[in-house]
Amino acid sequence: MTPSDQTLMIVDDEQEALEGAQFFFEAQGIKVLTAQGGHEALALMKVKLGPDHPLTLSSMIGLQYKYHKLDRHADALKLGEEAVALCRAKLGTDHRDTLLSMGNLALTYLTLSRDAEAIKLFEEALAIRIATLGPDHHTTVGNMWFLAEMLAQASDVKSR
Repeated sequence: MTPSDQTLMIVDDEQEALEGAQFFFEAQGIKVLTAQGGHEALALMKVKLGPDHPLTLSSMIGLQYKYHKLDRHADALKLGEEAVALCRAKLGTDHRDTLLSMGNLALTYLTLSRDAEAIKLFEEALAIRIATLGPDHHTTVGNMWFLAEMLAQASDVKSR
């Protein structure tokens, strides 16, 4: 693959940083796409790669989690529900990105006090992990621990 066959996407909130990076890579013969922030980058990926391309889906999952961490829960919820539906349809229910999107959405549900939905979704993801990875796999064990924490928190809230 020659540099002219490559396309690089650069994402940054600062226009000057985008312009500097774009100048550098284009001087190397690499085609550059720029986006100011994750939302713009995701929109560009949907156009260039398609809404259900694996890289687009992976970016959706990452942006959904970022929205969650920034307390943008309405955005996280909308993007999380879209990501889960698209991942299930395109990648299948046992793909790691599908399971990751399910876990992220469950976390958003939990934050929004939608405990029953969170627990149901996380239990579903955990059952798939047990079936595909086994009960002793480190990821499965970590997910079991997290589900136990979710259940404990939910019962603490109910007992108050």
